[in-house]
Amino acid sequence: MTYEVAPDSIPRKSVPLFVFLSIITLEIAMPVWWLRRRRWLNSLSSRRKLGYKLPLFVLVAYSISVPILFVAIFAGYLVPALGLATILLLLVSLSILSYVLTVVSSILVIVTAFKIRSILHEHSDNLGLGISSSATATFFFTFWYLQYKINRLGSGYNV
Repeated sequence: MTYEVAPDSIPRKSVPLFVFLSIITLEIAMPVWWLRRRRWLNSLSSRRKLGYKLPLFVLVAYSISVPILFVAIFAGYLVPALGLATILLLLVSLSILSYVLTVVSSILVIVTAFKIRSILHEHSDNLGLGISSSATATFFFTFWYLQYKINRLGSGYNV
C-alpha cells in the first residue's frame, strides 16, 4: 500500500479566505475545517489518526457559545420583563458557561493542531519530503498555519 499523496488530492484553501470565514463565523469554521480534512489527514502515512468526536465537541461548544454571546449582549432589554436580579444571575451563569466552553474548546483546538502537525511531520519523514514547521506559529495560528503548510505540500516548496 502506498501513501504517496497526489498533489491534486491535497485539500487546498485560500488562507486569507479561511481567516475571514473564521472571523465572521466566530471560529465555527475551524472545527468544520478539521472535520473536512480528517479523512485526508488519516490517509497520510502516519500512525496517528484523527477521530471525529473532538471536532464535533468543539463545533457544538462554539455553536452554543455564539447564542450565549447574543443573549448576554441583548439581556439588558429583558430587565423590565424579568427583573434585574434574575437578569444578573442569568448573565453570570451564562458567562461562566461560555467561558468554560471557550477555554476547553481552545485547549482542544491547540492540542489537535499539534497532533495534525505531528501527522504531517511523520508523513513527511516516511516519504522524505522534509516538512518543517514552527511550533510557535502552530500554537498562535493553529489551523490557519496548518492550512498554509498543507497548501505548500503539493507545490514543490520546502514545506
